[in-house]
Amino acid sequence: GDWDAAMKELAEAGFTAILANQAWGGEARYESELLPVSPKVAQYGDSIAESVKAGKKYGVEVHVWKVNFNCSNAPNEFLERMRSEGRLQCGRDGVEELWLCPSDPRNQQLEVDSFCEIVRKYDVDGIHFDYIRFPGSNYCFCEGCRGRFCTFWREKTGTELTDWPRCTLSGEVRDLWLEWRRAQIAEVVSRTYSAVKKIRPEVEVSAAVFRDYPNCADSVGQDWVRWAKNGWLDFVCPMNYTNSAERFLFMTGSQKDALGASIPMYPGIGISSSSSRLTPDQCVVQIRAARELGMPGWTLFALTPKSAELYFPFLKMGVTADVENKETGSKENETAGKLEK
Repeated sequence: GDWDAAMKELAEAGFTAILANQAWGGEARYESELLPVSPKVAQYGDSIAESVKAGKKYGVEVHVWKVNFNCSNAPNEFLERMRSEGRLQCGRDGVEELWLCPSDPRNQQLEVDSFCEIVRKYDVDGIHFDYIRFPGSNYCFCEGCRGRFCTFWREKTGTELTDWPRCTLSGEVRDLWLEWRRAQIAEVVSRTYSAVKKIRPEVEVSAAVFRDYPNCADSVGQDWVRWAKNGWLDFVCPMNYTNSAERFLFMTGSQKDALGASIPMYPGIGISSSSSRLTPDQCVVQIRAARELGMPGWTLFALTPKSAELYFPFLKMGVTADVENKETGSKENETAGKLEK
């Protein structure tokens, strides 16, 4: 896509940062030595290099957004290698899932290293976790998870597990299973934060997270309030996508209370998400609601040429005029420019 035009448009609309989707669990939209490089790099160029260049020109921060673990875009050769090495997830029903298993130390290291590669090679302003979780409550039950959890259980209780995986559904086993799942995701977040800060302390680390805290800590292992309070994130973007201004206000207020004063929060407004479609005036109402709650900024999902044409004129009329705080958009370079989260 045309990064120069996109950044110019974002800057003129009052945005100060972009979350640019340039990496997946098994795909890089830049010149990577760790992940399979997307064919789009040969066609359109190095997405990170181009976005950083344009961002510097127009004063828009670039935060590289990675869809962690998810390998739905990965080439077959990569998937076959992950499969043969036992690194893909498996549901409770035994069906393979095309996500890297978060408890596999090799996969954890790949997530950390891929972010570090980006920070070393490019003058980015931040990195952004997405899908930093399990796919759902019925994951992961691969053989690797079984062995690693059984070891964890043995160390905690001194006993052996029986009736796998049914044993994880109730009682003490369930409690320790959920604790162990949370720890696998937290390991990636904490190690990435430490590693990135050693390379470039000024780079911001953030995450797009589920809105239903604390439920998401158990359902998908995403205990993002703990990450914030432990100092493993610099800001967080709950995906508060809803058509209801009242619901948006409630979710954002609850999250603010849970976070306390730990880190800034930029709530996500879903102008075109799977769970919300907003008119420009509905978008403005939710931006104002975020400000009423004292939020230092907000994020929009998602930018397309159509949404820029529809929403940006309304934003420039008031809510992004002479903005002093951080207002964040994000771009998904798979199409000609998608603002995400």
